[in-house]
Amino acid sequence: ATAQRPWRGGRRAGRVGTQADRQAAGSATMGKQQEQQAAAAAAEGYRTKPVVDQSEGFIAAVMRQKQIDHEASHSNLCNQFLHLLSSALFVVDYWWVCKGNMEYLELAMYTGLFSLIIRQAGHYIFEPPCHDKEQAMLGFDTQNKVRIVLLFAVVPAMVILQALTSDLDISLAQAWLVVTFSIVFGRVALLWYRYGFMVSMH
Repeated sequence: ATAQRPWRGGRRAGRVGTQADRQAAGSATMGKQQEQQAAAAAAEGYRTKPVVDQSEGFIAAVMRQKQIDHEASHSNLCNQFLHLLSSALFVVDYWWVCKGNMEYLELAMYTGLFSLIIRQAGHYIFEPPCHDKEQAMLGFDTQNKVRIVLLFAVVPAMVILQALTSDLDISLAQAWLVVTFSIVFGRVALLWYRYGFMVSMH
């Protein structure tokens, strides 16, 4: 009987140790769940609430949006290089538009669309997933930008269909111009409705 006491004591100690291990594992699991819930809550906040501070000055608010945009979806070096090429093409496009000639306007639309494609390809291909962070921006996120590029890709088929079914004479460049203005001013109108005129100008 005397020889069995240490064994029983060791078994009781083992049970106590196992119970403590289970409690520690349970606490760690609860901690992970709380972290996941906090991350989900933060992501939900990004999805539903862009960063808008009405007390900020106009320039400060614009710079804040630029900083959010850079941190969310412009951190990759390849993406930054494609943005540099795209911006250089856009500068040339603006110069052609200012000439006021329809031939130059159509050329600007063709090269501008090419510039848009390589610009958004940088987001879609090289940047890490950043959808939640982008919801803090007032502008389009990457998913919506991809949809816009696909919309531009559908326009040629719409122009061909229009040419076959009606007498309206409209070129592909003109159709792309209409779509461009609709997207830009539609977004501005939406932001104006939600946050006011000054915020829509950001």
